Formats: sequence, C-alpha cells, structure tokens
Amino acid sequence: MTTAAVSQPCLNVGLFWHSINSDNLGIGALTVSNIALVREAARQAGYAVRFTIFGYLDKRTPYVGGDDIEFVALNGKRIALPWSDLQGKIAACDLMLDIGGGDSFASIYGGKRLTFLLLSKIRTLLAGVPLIMSPQTLGPFDGWLGRTAASLVLKGCHTVYTRDALSEAYFREAMGGKLGKIRLTTDVAFALPFDVPKANTSGKPKVGLNPSGLMFSGGYGKKNDYKLTLPFDQLMHRLIGHFRDKGCEVHLIGHVNSLTLPVDDDYHVCEQLKAEYPDCVLAPNFASPSEAKSYIAGLDFFTGARMHACIAAASAGIAVVPLAYSRKFEGLFGTLGYTRTLDCRTSTLDDAFDRIVKAFEDRDTLKAEAGQLAAVSRERLKVYTDGIADTMRQVMATRKAG
Repeated sequence: MTTAAVSQPCLNVGLFWHSINSDNLGIGALTVSNIALVREAARQAGYAVRFTIFGYLDKRTPYVGGDDIEFVALNGKRIALPWSDLQGKIAACDLMLDIGGGDSFASIYGGKRLTFLLLSKIRTLLAGVPLIMSPQTLGPFDGWLGRTAASLVLKGCHTVYTRDALSEAYFREAMGGKLGKIRLTTDVAFALPFDVPKANTSGKPKVGLNPSGLMFSGGYGKKNDYKLTLPFDQLMHRLIGHFRDKGCEVHLIGHVNSLTLPVDDDYHVCEQLKAEYPDCVLAPNFASPSEAKSYIAGLDFFTGARMHACIAAASAGIAVVPLAYSRKFEGLFGTLGYTRTLDCRTSTLDDAFDRIVKAFEDRDTLKAEAGQLAAVSRERLKVYTDGIADTMRQVMATRKAG
C-alpha cells in the first residue's frame, strides 16, 4: 500500500534590500547567503518556502534566480508613492526580512538612502507583515529626526538581528529603546558557498589587494567623506611595490565592479594599477559572489577595504587584514574575536603599511585565527536560522488560527 505525499505548507518570504545582480558583490553575497540560511530554517520548521526579492536592478547578468524566486525592481517612485503596486507586493509576503544592504540603515551614506530605507520598513509595518531585521550594522544616525524615526521603526519590528556587538550596544544605549527583541549573530555572508581551490605550489606567496574604488574616489562626495587619516591610494602603491620586491605574486581584486557608478568601481582602479604594474595579476570581473570568494580562497594573504571581500577571505580561512572606513569592520570582526582590523580613520600611512607588512610576515598565525573566526561565525549564524525557524512556526500558527 502506498501513502500519498502530503505537500508542505509554503511561506512567501520577502527579502527587502537584497539583489539578484548587484555590481556590489557584497550585497550579492548577502542575498545568496540569506536565501540559503532561510531555506535551512524552513527545512528545520518543516515548511516549503518561496521568495520575493525587493531591490535595485543593475545591468549585469543575474546570479540569483529560480522558479521559487520573484524579483520586484525598486526605484524612488515605487518606494515613495503610496499608490504604487509595491504595497500589494509587500502585503503578499508572510514575513519580511530586511537586510538594509548590510550597512545602509544609518546616516553614513546620506539622507536620501536612509529615507528610502525607512520608507520600506514603514510600508512593511503598515501592511501588517512581520518585519525582521536580518543581520546588519545598525546606525549610527545623525540628528534627532533620524534617531527618532529609526527607533520607532525598530520598535515595530518582530525581531532585530545585529551582526556586531557595537550595533547591539548602540541601540540599547544611544537609541534609548528597551529592545529585548535584539539578537546578536553575525554577517550572513560567512555562509556563502565557494569552491575550494588547489593549494598554491608555485613557491611564490599569492597576495591579494582590494583597492576600493570608493576609497580611491574619496567617497561618493569625493571629499574624503569617511575622514580617512591616510592617503588610501598611496597605501596601495606602497604595498604593491613592497610585495613585488619580496617576490610575491600580487593580485588586484575588485569586489564592486560597477557598470553605472564610476565613483564606486573597484575594477577600473585595478585596471589602472595593472597598467602601471604589468607584472601584477588582474583578477577577473567576477560573475557572482561565489566566484569571487572561490578566487580569494586561493590566496595566501589578503587586505582590502571592501568588508565582504574580507569576509570571503576570513570565512575561507585566509590570513586577512580588513581596512576599515567605518565602525562596521571593527564591530563585525571584533565581535567574532578577530583583532586584525586596521582603521584607516585613525592610522597614519607609515603605521598602516608597517602593520600590514608585519601581518603578512605572520600570516600563518593570521590563518589560524581566521579559521577560529570561521568556526565562531557558524555558531553565531545558528542563532539566526533557529530564530527564523521559530518565527515561521509563529506565522503558520497565526495563519491556522485565522
């Protein structure tokens, strides 16, 4: 006798501020990883899941897709106008996971972006959809209005996951909210899948440098927006010269390869450096976040100012020195016990150069520390997947009760 298969209940999970084809592979890494983690949570809870992704659409070929994924392209009008079709798309979701692009729910990138981030959350709350803040950096916010609006939105959330202890402390203290719903986990991109490359047997250490286009440009406003205390371009030139002289194979690696925003484009800077130093290796214009991580995993040492490129290195067990331009770096890596972050807002050029060179010389120790960090991140992410599974059960119980 055969028993007919019983179909699983299915939840429509909204993913706000994710992307199917972002030129910023860090945002892409968040999307790919969060989908994988939510699928695992759904498996734990015993449900099927489908996704509605809300985000901006770039020009490159999508690296996220599937029969169970719908994409809703955002623009200013669709977000801001209350009569747009966006409200219906939001209301069709059973729960909403808002990742805020990783670090955009703050004042660091300007008032316009923050306004859109606030509007997306307000619209979700008005639709009556449980709003979950996926692991991200939260704040800081400039001015009374920004802090007040952010605090009210967060108090309306079902759960708030932070990826670092500094964000958690900021909202418990500076925001003035008794947010018992805050849970500390880590960046979902630690779960990004990749292919393990063959070991380097060339006898020449492979050193990866990520010359951030944003840091070379001085920020979006091109006026040293992040108040760096060292000339980032000079640091890259000095490092290239040093590692070449030491017989290393220097790889120039872009992690934001923008076809539409030159100020943010790493790849163009890498091309310029390659022209000046022809013996350097120009990494490909990666087609996906996992392709980038697989490449980085083949290095012996890595340093750069794109945080998710550094996460790719660390989670693959590669010795890495993150070059910070905001508190998100120290918050994330420090919370996981990794203390190799170099703050470009407080370091001099000489100090930064000396610390990176010393770290390279001590790369076996850093590699061991990165391995420990990766293990801790896996435990932290279990807090997130277990929490999402619990929320799914609550949502389904409410559906049945209704």
